[in-house]
Amino acid sequence: FTTDRFEQLVVVIDLLAVDGDDDVSFLEPSFRGRAVRHDLCECRLAFAIGASFSGFAGAYYGASFGLVSPDDFLFIVSITVLVMIVLGGMGNIPGVIIGAIAIYFILNWFLPSLPPNIESLANAFGFGALNDRNGDWPGLANATQRLTLLIFGLILVTMMLLRPQGLFPSRVREQELKHAVGLEDEAAIEQAHA
Repeated sequence: FTTDRFEQLVVVIDLLAVDGDDDVSFLEPSFRGRAVRHDLCECRLAFAIGASFSGFAGAYYGASFGLVSPDDFLFIVSITVLVMIVLGGMGNIPGVIIGAIAIYFILNWFLPSLPPNIESLANAFGFGALNDRNGDWPGLANATQRLTLLIFGLILVTMMLLRPQGLFPSRVREQELKHAVGLEDEAAIEQAHA
């Protein structure tokens, strides 16, 4: 509820302008004037609200697990959180929640159940000999288990190729991507005619 109300604040327009490219031409005309009128103090307030949400999440994490150590936050955890946000759609809170659920499902249900499912599928199709260990061959289940991170990476790369804006992108992010694709197309056409 709070994040939905926060998205409707005019301060968010300042965050879009401070986003890095300072180009707010993709916004509706009524927003463009407001994007340059707000002072830096309101932007800092928005960043402080975001940081407080992160602080509350960290306090909840620490209280629920009882111990917070650096071993809990390996590089793969950061990448997984980033993938959840990108998969769901940046700038869209319900999309990020759906992305988090999808990544949780893939990492905790699909990938762990993949080796036994592959093994039973091989038995069903008459390839049971692949399940046995033989020399350097570890067996189909063990080979699949070793490749789970590769399979996870392939799923993510396929997703980014098919839908780079995420499953449910925000309207502003979708317009940014369409604008960037249009510029790339125009540059390719100009280069072809040159």
